[in-house]
Amino acid sequence: MRGTEMRLSEVGKQAVATIGAEESLESAAKLMRDLHVGDLIVVEFKDGRKTPVWILTDRDIVMATVALGAHPEVLNVGDIMTRKLVIAREVDSLARVIELMKDNGVKRIPIVAESGELSGVICLEDIISQMAEDFSSLSQISGKEKEKEFDRRRKFD
Repeated sequence: MRGTEMRLSEVGKQAVATIGAEESLESAAKLMRDLHVGDLIVVEFKDGRKTPVWILTDRDIVMATVALGAHPEVLNVGDIMTRKLVIAREVDSLARVIELMKDNGVKRIPIVAESGELSGVICLEDIISQMAEDFSSLSQISGKEKEKEFDRRRKFD
């Protein structure tokens, strides 16, 4: 059990759904549906590397189109992008990512390699799953304690 000391390279998802800023919101929504994901990492290619520039969520699409009466087929991903992106490095700990999520009010963070290239993504659900696994391990302590007690009693019986 390593909990919040684990590095993102051990926890984050390696398969990342990406899209370019020039793609339509309609194609982004279809891609999300086809891949069964709630977000796409918007990337640019710099020096032959995929570099994250933003995260597009299903909520972003709804807020930029349906809520405003706009048509997703005429808007591009880049039309609704904000340029502030919170990223984490592969060497960052879960504790660091939890802090970033809390401080910035985000549930998903792209992970980059030392080179700045996109290498994964981590979401709040990934962290909760990891923590649940750790807490489950902790719950096994009582069972082990009982086993040890029974073993000690057998020696005296």
